[in-house]
Amino acid sequence: MMFYGNLAAGDSGTAGSPDDGLEASGFTLVETAIDSGIFVGSFQVPATYYDAGSATTVTTTGTDIEVNYNDHRDASGETIEVGDGASVNANTGSVEFDRNVYPVPWGNDTADERFALHATAAESTAWTSSHVATSHSLAQGNVTVHVSVTDADYDVSAFGEDTISDTTVVLKIERGSSSTTVATFGNTANPIYETSPTSGVFEYDASRRI
Repeated sequence: MMFYGNLAAGDSGTAGSPDDGLEASGFTLVETAIDSGIFVGSFQVPATYYDAGSATTVTTTGTDIEVNYNDHRDASGETIEVGDGASVNANTGSVEFDRNVYPVPWGNDTADERFALHATAAESTAWTSSHVATSHSLAQGNVTVHVSVTDADYDVSAFGEDTISDTTVVLKIERGSSSTTVATFGNTANPIYETSPTSGVFEYDASRRI
């Protein structure tokens, strides 16, 4: 049984991953019980495969998987072939916040970007220049945004914890036509991890003082 395209003699182009099919991957069918007569096996569908017809590497999304079994001698002593098929389809992911409204961020390390204790409060020149006098502004604090990404396409490991590593999720703060990028999920500084080995749900907490 073969699914991934092989590089035949005379073919040119770049192979997909893997490029030698299930046979070379060590795929086997194992009987479910000592006398069940039912054999099962599993394999991971790759993102791309080598198409010998076009001599290019193409995506597996939108293609079909077909399996055929040739029984050289059935219960009646006849040779028969049976098969089945399935489609390879991508999932539509979703992004959610843990709340509908977040508090206004408060302050950084400069007085003119922090909230005053009351309407008439003003920082002294001594504080604004040296930051050692008594401050009349609210203390600095972070706003933590909890983001949950659900996408089964990123659940690629059968037993391990996966991550989103292609920077497809970007967290921004927008006001009118202005925007500030807070985090780009998936890069080395902001890994976003799966909640459990097979959940397909990835969570990230972005904590920032604006």
